[in-house]
Amino acid sequence: MKISGFVFLIIGALVLSVSLFKKQLIFFTYIGALFILYGVFKMVFKWITNTSPAEIKGYNLNRQIPNTLNVHPKNVQRTQMYKCRRCGSMVFLHSNFCSICGLRLK
Repeated sequence: MKISGFVFLIIGALVLSVSLFKKQLIFFTYIGALFILYGVFKMVFKWITNTSPAEIKGYNLNRQIPNTLNVHPKNVQRTQMYKCRRCGSMVFLHSNFCSICGLRLK
């Protein structure tokens, strides 16, 4: 989930204004200022590059992962399976027991 820089600006302004109103919350003044600075950074960075900082670092989850292992679906050997005599669930050929009902297969 991407949070825009504008949201950081709003949250930072709210935290900063409340902490300035209450003089005992000096720590939150710095937190609010950091939120504002981060929001400005995100907005300026997006305006300059038209991308988010996460995409520059390589954390873009929407990109396609290249097939570096040269595995093609046609080359993948399919595992042989058959149905359990008791419950009808699919079990592997080499299984000794059904994973659903526990019937001994061999």
